Amino acid sequence: MTRPPRPIEQTFTEYRPAGAMAEHVTCVWVLRVALESAPYTHRTVPHGSAEVVCRVGERPRITGPRTGPTARPVGGGTTFVGVRLRPWAVPAALGVPGSALVDQDVDAAELWGASAAAALGDAVVEAGSALGA
Repeated sequence: MTRPPRPIEQTFTEYRPAGAMAEHVTCVWVLRVALESAPYTHRTVPHGSAEVVCRVGERPRITGPRTGPTARPVGGGTTFVGVRLRPWAVPAALGVPGSALVDQDVDAAELWGASAAAALGDAVVEAGSALGA
């Protein structure tokens, strides 16, 4: 007898940034795929913003503004936390203009150095929850 396919159990939630952060950040988002879930394909559309994205337990990555949609497989038991920057905040936050990051996905260590990227990754893990990160 064939087993029925596992359901996809995922949530994607965007949160408004708090206080003064709203001037520089469009949103903070959390993507969770349940441990028991079948793999999930996370799809995005271009939105003109760069993001700092951290898969919990890994170093953060920088995703530049996209010119087209993307699709990324995400396995069960995975949580990502992201910060979507307003376009004018990118140079100050990332150290390069957004135009230098178009359609790029780079290790944050390339822009901030290994110790700063590792510190952010550690802070996400130590936050105790994705929302706390």
